[in-house]
This record gives sequence, structure tokens and C-alpha cells, in this order.
Amino acid sequence: MGCIVYNSREVRKLGWQESSVIIFERRYRDVVSNAVSKIVLYTTSRSKSDRQACYYAVGVVRDIYPVPGNANMLAAEIAGYRPLAFRIPVSADNGVFEAGLQGPNRRSLTQRSVREIDDREAEAILVAAEHGIETSWKVEGNGVQGMSDHGQQSLTVEDRPFDAVQRARRDMRLRATVLPAYNFRCALTGLAQRDHRNAFEADCCHIYEVSDGGADVPTNAMLIIKSLHWAVDHFLISFEDDFRIIASPLLEEKYRAMLHEDLTARVPSDPSLRPSLKALRRHRAHYWKLHS
Repeated sequence: MGCIVYNSREVRKLGWQESSVIIFERRYRDVVSNAVSKIVLYTTSRSKSDRQACYYAVGVVRDIYPVPGNANMLAAEIAGYRPLAFRIPVSADNGVFEAGLQGPNRRSLTQRSVREIDDREAEAILVAAEHGIETSWKVEGNGVQGMSDHGQQSLTVEDRPFDAVQRARRDMRLRATVLPAYNFRCALTGLAQRDHRNAFEADCCHIYEVSDGGADVPTNAMLIIKSLHWAVDHFLISFEDDFRIIASPLLEEKYRAMLHEDLTARVPSDPSLRPSLKALRRHRAHYWKLHS
């Protein structure tokens, strides 16, 4: 989980620009907070003008802030808003994209301002919207839409999109591969902390920095808890070629105590999913440059 579906009636009711902000009741704060930097899909409700509820636009959730003069409402800044190429029905004769809408609570769920949606379901809706529903509607045995092969190529600095929605989709795909590859556990500590929505605390940590041209592929990533992700990004932790952990003298003892006792990162058994030597060596070279 992490992506959300947003019913646009609230923002329209208040007359705000939906392309830059969404408005929602305070009770949905945790759901929206969990979606920061992730996809939001906009839907309509059934009405005289919209006879069928549809997904019609997409954006990326940014900062959350209070609505002036209304203590019961919050707002979230939206980046990368754009209408979908095709308006996609929320439900159709051959099924639904959201597994949560298959039960008896479908009507009440679709009337909520905000609801959570699985990353795979969000990706399937976006694929349907890009290519037309006829080419992408494929309900699998578990009732959940399968991910399309469209756009699954490796991402390099030459073709990396700067569009916020594409960036969020790339992150979503990488996470979908990296989490199970690491058995949902931090490579450095073995921790697998989840919240009550079953969302994992650990992040996909790029080794060869994205901002410096690193690729969004499993061989340039490790699953690492947030506090140590920061340490890797800031070169307080690096790695030998055999995945032994190099810890800076600047790394506080409380963080050192969290590391595996043998100071070796746990990586996938599949070589195609392990961090590459190129990524490790580039990161390590920068680490020693700062610590020399």
C-alpha cells in the first residue's frame, strides 16, 4: 500500500484548483501521509454528468498542511498533475481494478474522500489509461489487476524522466522488486518493521546516487531502514565488494549497535538482484574521499 485514490468532490466544493492540491477530512491524515511522494489517482462520483465513476487524472502527493479557517479539513500539495489519456471506469462488466471494491462495501468505499490502493493496482490503472482499457484489462486469479510489461525497461541517466508521476511510478516498480528480493528485511539490520496497514518502514536505498546518474534498477539498490538509508546517502556507511559494512567513526554508537553482528549486509541469493560491483565501488570511492 501507499498510493491513494481521491474523490475530487471536496476540492471542487471548496473551489480550489485540483491540479495543485487535494482537500480531505482530518480523519484521513494517516492514509495521505503514507502516500507522500506516491501516486494519487483522481476519481469522480456517479452523478447526472458522470453516469459512471471513473479514474480521470493522476498526480504525486507532496506536503500536507491545514486548511485555513476549517479545523476539520487538511490539504496536500500535488505535483505533476495531469489528466489521463483515457477516462477509466472504476468498475466494469469484467471486474474492478481495486480488489477492495469486490466486497459488499463497494458503495461506501467509493464515496470516501480518500482510499488506499495497492501499488500494482495503481500501475494497472495507469497502463489502462495510457493504452486504452481494452489492451490492459486483465483480471488475474486473485482478482487483482496484473502489471503490464509496458515501460519496464531499465532506467538510465539518459532516459530518466523528470515528470513527478513517472518518477513515482519508477520508484513503485523498483520497490515491488526489491522488497521481496530482500525478504522484506533491512539488509543492514535484519529488521522488518511494519505498521498497522502492513506498510514497511524500510526504503529502497540507491547506492550509486540517482542525482548523479545512478539507475533505478535492483542492482543499484538495497533495502535499508530509513535512519541508516540517510547514513548511506551521506557516506557514513559504505560497503566492501563482499558486502561487508564499512562504518564511519562519525556514525553514532546507537546506529552501530543496530548493524548485523558480523558487519555484513544480507543480499539476495539471486546475483541479478544483488548490488553491482560498479555501484559498490563508486560509493566506496566517495566514502574514502570524504574520510581520507
